[in-house]
Amino acid sequence: AAATPPAPPKAPSESVAMKRPPEAAEKAKPVAQENLKPDKPAPQGKFYAVQIGSFREMENVRDLVGVLKKEGLDAYWIESKSKKRGTLYKVFVGQFMDTNEAAQFLKNNKSLKNYPDSFVQEVSSAKTGS
Repeated sequence: AAATPPAPPKAPSESVAMKRPPEAAEKAKPVAQENLKPDKPAPQGKFYAVQIGSFREMENVRDLVGVLKKEGLDAYWIESKSKKRGTLYKVFVGQFMDTNEAAQFLKNNKSLKNYPDSFVQEVSSAKTGS
């Protein structure tokens, strides 16, 4: 057998729709709502973040969140469901109290230059998944 790093067994594909598949918790380590940002409390209600991407496949989400975290960014994902598009997983960076703060972060962060389609998005903390 090929040597692989210890990881939880791959879950069946139907578990992708779950909020937190076991392998996502291990690899992407999405942040729980109560500790979105350890240095300041999670904003109540709405906050702003930079949306980096939106994916149907959890594997893509894990990959991107992993890359962003290696670049030192506060990356996390939120599950979004709609009747037309089905389930999407949106990848975000940062949490800001207003759009100007988020826009400055997007403009000034060199790592985000690799993601030219990124944009500021209003996020409801009630939707934040882990």
